[in-house]
Amino acid sequence: MTRFRELERIDRAVETGVESELLWAASYCETRLSTASLRRHEKTWRDRLAKVRERLDTLAAQSSRPR
Repeated sequence: MTRFRELERIDRAVETGVESELLWAASYCETRLSTASLRRHEKTWRDRLAKVRERLDTLAAQSSRPR
């Protein structure tokens, strides 16, 4: 899988809110962040990871609401 496809997969996970994909995306972003060699790369992965975590938090809040 190319990085471009992986970026698309991360974006799609955020859009659709599929938990398993969001968990994969978070793990992938964390791995890329830990191996980033340039400051701008760190910022890119930190920003993507923040979006993924925000979406995961949203899903958690929705599932904990009483119906």
